Amino acid sequence: MVSNILCNNNDDLRNHGRLRDGRGWRLSTGYDIVAFPPVGTERDLAIVVGLNGHRTTVKNALSNVASFGLSRSEGISIEQTMQKIVKTSWEGLCVNNGFTALEIDRLRTCFIACDEVLLGSGSAKNRSNGDQKNLFL
Repeated sequence: MVSNILCNNNDDLRNHGRLRDGRGWRLSTGYDIVAFPPVGTERDLAIVVGLNGHRTTVKNALSNVASFGLSRSEGISIEQTMQKIVKTSWEGLCVNNGFTALEIDRLRTCFIACDEVLLGSGSAKNRSNGDQKNLFL
């Protein structure tokens, strides 16, 4: 779900499945995760993300992390790792696959969740605009 939030992919029920191997069922790796430019400023996923419903923010995804069988610290660790990977690699992947500068610029709004700040001691600078934000979840 976090990968869908980080790139604004809204068909989240169609991006993973279950595979059966010699040991039983396991979750497949993600597939067909496509960045989709938002139409407005509100972003929602097709499924409920957290305590704030369908809202696509990392904060919302972590609001009910226990429902995924994770501790809060495990959820934050997974999210931060994914956030760093997506933030530092999406443009390069586009360039390596022949996207033009204009196409890449059009996709930039898909990745705004990569700039969502989660942790701090009450407030910190939002990485995208320098504003002070309350970071308590």
